[in-house]
Amino acid sequence: MLPIFFILIYGLTCLGISRYYTQKAAINIHLRDFSGAEIALQRALFMLPFGPAASLFNSDNQRIQTQRGMYFLGLAKQESRRLEYVKHLKDAMLHFKNAKAINPYEVKIAKGLAESVFLLEKYSTEAHSESKNPYNALPYYENLLSLRPNGLTVHYMVARYLAFKRMDTELGRMVSRIVYLCPSDAGNGDLSKEAFYSPSLKEFIIKGVDKAIADKVRLRDACFARSRIAAEDNDTATALEFYKKGTGIQAYRNSVYTYIHLGTLFLENREFDQAQKVFLKALSISDNWGRHFKMIYHQYNKQKFFQAFSRIASEVEGRFPSLVGIYMAKMDIALGENNAAICRLEKVIAEKDEPEAFYLLARVAEMEKDWDAMASNVQKALVIDPENPRYLRSFARALYRQGKTAQAEIQADKARECSKASQN
Repeated sequence: MLPIFFILIYGLTCLGISRYYTQKAAINIHLRDFSGAEIALQRALFMLPFGPAASLFNSDNQRIQTQRGMYFLGLAKQESRRLEYVKHLKDAMLHFKNAKAINPYEVKIAKGLAESVFLLEKYSTEAHSESKNPYNALPYYENLLSLRPNGLTVHYMVARYLAFKRMDTELGRMVSRIVYLCPSDAGNGDLSKEAFYSPSLKEFIIKGVDKAIADKVRLRDACFARSRIAAEDNDTATALEFYKKGTGIQAYRNSVYTYIHLGTLFLENREFDQAQKVFLKALSISDNWGRHFKMIYHQYNKQKFFQAFSRIASEVEGRFPSLVGIYMAKMDIALGENNAAICRLEKVIAEKDEPEAFYLLARVAEMEKDWDAMASNVQKALVIDPENPRYLRSFARALYRQGKTAQAEIQADKARECSKASQN
């Protein structure tokens, strides 16, 4: 009994050491420390009780074979010599096949095997374009899909392979499947960043998103994606329809920016009452009222909907009179109503010395070519906010107009320095 006990203890110790080195190899491969990974894998294999042929430790042997495949695949990816590159890929393929023979259902093995064969196929196509290619990764990718039918990463891998093979119809179907599984990839631009992406895939993207909407798969994301696609086609009504539907799903996820975007779509569709209602909702939950009101103003200003802006401004003026007064003055300036702008700005300044109010007075003075008033007002703004690049550039222009070239150049240089500092 005693010898059996010691044999058992010895075997378990060796197994533990082997597993330790297998894990260490995986970490080294991830860190691209291939010399360390090679040593760890040799020790893991050496310490495996009874050797790799022992069926008792098949799962451990499979993990070692998998990591050896990852090791050679990693070596190949950083190899610049052609013969060594191919050799490493063949070694990777061999070890992944060994691992697959032990466990044909492991996704990591299937991924490594498909990628190794793909890179060999790609190399053979480029190096021996006239001869028949001995490698074909398609069956391996099909097997991978069967193991992970809903895996997004897997579908992207297959799409890249189909693009390489110029299997356009199959690629289109795969793209439809991708956006069906994850509609947000069609909406946030991830899909469009892929090398295989082209405008010709748009019809397949729409099909995938529409199917996701019909099947209620990630419905909120699907509606937002469909809205974005419609907006890109300048179909504002459809963009609004789907975005509005999306905001009604899991409404607790709606943020200030969700409502500002919805309000913008209402605005572009000339539904001014609805736009105002949604913008007010955004402001009601805002934690940075000034910033978000500025964003809303820019939406109205971009469309030149000044009358509609004046209505929403009057709704909130009592809460932040100075801030609203400044943006109303900007609207007056855009309409060429300088006297009205001056009255608003003087009213703001009477309550509080706002640098932006002085700056806007300087802008009015610049439009009226009153260089002394321009310089005086922008100087008052700079007393409060001395490193504002816009104010400094305005001061430089005023000084140039007054013939003070040297001083103007000093202010222009300072404006550039402050602008660069604000970007860092």
